[in-house]
Order: sequence, then C-alpha cells, then structure tokens
Amino acid sequence: MNRRKYIAFVAFIGATPWVSGCSKIINWLDEKQDSQFEWTEDVQLSDGQTIVVKRSARLSPNNIAGGGGGSFNKGMTLEIVSPSPVTSTPVPIVWSDVYVPLLIDHDAKTQEWFIVATFFHCDGWKNLGEPPLPYTEYRFRQGKWQRQDISSEVIGRMSNLYIASRPPKNPHLTVANKISILRDRPGTGRRFLTIVSGWQGNC
Repeated sequence: MNRRKYIAFVAFIGATPWVSGCSKIINWLDEKQDSQFEWTEDVQLSDGQTIVVKRSARLSPNNIAGGGGGSFNKGMTLEIVSPSPVTSTPVPIVWSDVYVPLLIDHDAKTQEWFIVATFFHCDGWKNLGEPPLPYTEYRFRQGKWQRQDISSEVIGRMSNLYIASRPPKNPHLTVANKISILRDRPGTGRRFLTIVSGWQGNC
C-alpha cells in the first residue's frame, strides 16, 4: 500500500467540514425496498500494515414522514480475509451487528483486534444507552466480539473504513477509492470521519 495515499486520505478527512445530524447521510436506496450489498476493501492499520476486509450491509429506506432522510441500518458484517503479516493474533470471527463500523485496528498493547462503530439514526444511540459520544466499541476477546464503552485511546483517530450509507460503485475499494468517494460526499458528518471527543447531536 502506498503510504503517501494513506496520508492524503487522513489529511482529506481532517479537512472535511463538520455537518451534524443523521439527515446528512446520503440515501441512495430504493424508496420501498431494502438494499443489501457486499464488497471488499483495503484497510490500513495504525502500524502501516494493510489488511483486506469483506463487508456486507442491509439498509432500508426511511419512509417515515418528517424522518429526516437517510437510511435505517438493518445489519452489517465485517470479516478480515487478509490479515497483517506481522500480527500473530488469531484472525477474529465475522463481526455482525446493527451499527456502522468506522474503524478497525489491532491493539499492540493488548494484542486485541477492535472495531469502533456508530449509528445513522437516534434509535441506535438510544439503544446504546445514550452515551456521551456517538460510538460503541468491540474487542475480540475469548473467541468472540465483545461490546464495551469507547476507549479513550481511540478518540481522535481517523476512520479507515468505507461509510456504508450506500452501495459502493466498485466491488473492491482501495484507499484511493475512499478518498474519491469522500470528495463526492462533502456533507458527510465529522463524527463519521473522526472519532470525535465531543458531540452535540439532535437526538
């Protein structure tokens, strides 16, 4: 993986303006039917290594009057199909939940894989217990993904996963593809691009 492209990706994310609220997530779904799609993508970890993940998403259109647009997440999955060669930790099982993965990485201190995820609509935030920050975290421990409150160490990190609010045009996404996609979505909210330290949602 070209590290210069990754740096450009991070720089572009940091320059994206803050747009709060779930209604800014672009909806490309059919007005009546659910949309289910799969893809793979290159993901660069904090140690500079690159992995490949396989993902799927099932979204349904928001047809509620006054619902603010966007889409309802009916379930997403993430599977590591090509792990980093320097990581001796066993590859996790498939992750699956009704939240939106933003960041995956390997914690060198704890030797754990982890995922940070968020939500599209306020129901997701409420189901998490209305945390002060709009995220939840998963750690792969004892052979399964375990959900917990977000760790302070991940705050400020840039997202490294495709924001699955619509099907990607390419079946496999490179880091360069993700840069291009973000350029086409200037209204994407900051909390989807960076693990923010403060949040004032409209939920």
